[in-house]
Amino acid sequence: MLSETQTAWVQIARRSNSLAQGLYEAMLAFCSQKRKGQKRKAEMSLVRRIHSNLKAIVVLSSVSYKSDAIFFKFPVGILLRNCMMDTIYALYLRSLSAKEAEEEIKVLNKDYVKSFSDRFDVYKDRTHFAGLSEETLEHIYQLSVEDNFIQYLDWEVKDNQLTTKAMKSKDLRTIHNDWPENITINRMVERVKQNPRKAPIVTRINSYYKYFSQYEHFSEYAYGDSLAPFGSDNVSFPAALDALRNGLRQIVKC
Repeated sequence: MLSETQTAWVQIARRSNSLAQGLYEAMLAFCSQKRKGQKRKAEMSLVRRIHSNLKAIVVLSSVSYKSDAIFFKFPVGILLRNCMMDTIYALYLRSLSAKEAEEEIKVLNKDYVKSFSDRFDVYKDRTHFAGLSEETLEHIYQLSVEDNFIQYLDWEVKDNQLTTKAMKSKDLRTIHNDWPENITINRMVERVKQNPRKAPIVTRINSYYKYFSQYEHFSEYAYGDSLAPFGSDNVSFPAALDALRNGLRQIVKC
């Protein structure tokens, strides 16, 4: 007879695997299509991320089932948080016109470029084998940014030197240049909720996103809940996966 913990992991694994299979089939169908606009490509990139996280949940669930343990409940919760977040992103893009989506994708790309200056140490550790000075490596790193992401950069003179910085969001938008600088999850949710049919779906997904964000951002109470046995915590993982599926069905058939 299965324990309560094993029963929970079976339910999580089955739902995750079933949903992952549906997403995989949707990705195959997308690859066979001739027309692939930027908006749809971005949506499918998010689907691919979710698929990867769901497959990881299946693996962790299988290990946890065999050991009859809740040890991996914490990372599974974090993986589900990412799934909920990416689904909100996809629903947000779906709520926009093709042109609006293209500009918002640029804004998301800009945020990636903006963080380059904070990631130099990662590049330095990756290329230490070259034996180059830190100054030379930093120069190469900056050239790489300029070559690959020039469309997202502004040029300015600082200390008598020509330097670059990431453009502001309003400079990348031609349709809604009065929108806020940052695209927050709350803003995405509010946009999707303008559609009455999708409002309850995204509201439920956002609730689970907020819940599992407790796992992402440390507090003793949330950490304790993530380690509590199934049935003694404050969440139903199967229900969370059902909410996730309902959201993804607005993007693909799954």
